[in-house]
Amino acid sequence: MFFKSDQAGVFYEAPILRTDVKLAVAGTIVRAIVRQHFVNPSSARLEGVYVFPLPEQSAGDQLVMEIGERRGAGESKPREEAKKMYEQAAAAGQHASLVESERPNIFTTSVANIGPGEKIVVEIQYQDRVDIDAGTYRLRFDRDGFVPAAADQAAPFEHARQAQLQLRVQLGHLVQVERAAGPLVD
Repeated sequence: MFFKSDQAGVFYEAPILRTDVKLAVAGTIVRAIVRQHFVNPSSARLEGVYVFPLPEQSAGDQLVMEIGERRGAGESKPREEAKKMYEQAAAAGQHASLVESERPNIFTTSVANIGPGEKIVVEIQYQDRVDIDAGTYRLRFDRDGFVPAAADQAAPFEHARQAQLQLRVQLGHLVQVERAAGPLVD
C-alpha cells in the first residue's frame, strides 16, 4: 500500500506490519488467501493506494478491506459511476474505496480518509494453477507485490518494509513432499 502525498504523482510506502499467506493445494489448483496489515503512522487522514498483481494465469475472486473496526466488500458498478461515488464520498470525509482493473491481473484499490493511527487489512483471494514439471510441484508467492513507478523509494515512515511474513502451505492428501526449497525455506 502507498499513501498519496500532496504532490501530484508522488506516493509514500505505507508501513506494512505483517503478511499472512495461506496456499492450499488440491490436485493442480492452488487457492491463495493473502492478508496484508498496514498502518497510517501519520497525524493526518490519508488516501491509500493498494496494488497487488495476481499471478498471470490466476483468477481473483475476493477482495475485502478492513479499516479500523470496519470491514467492507465491494459491489460492481460501471467505471465512471464508481469513480464519481468514490470522489464524492472522499470529498465528504467518508471512508470509501474504489477497485479498478488496470490490466487482466492487476487491480488497484484506492482508499479514502484513512485516519491517523488506523490499521488497514487487505485480504485477496485467488486461484491459480500449480506449476508441475516432471512430477515436481512449484509454488511461488511474490512478497514484494507491485511498486508504482511514481513511488518515492525514500519513504518518510521508518521501517516501511520491515514486516513479518507468515506462510502456510496446505497440501492435498495425494501430494507427497520430498524436499522444500526456496529463498524463505531454511
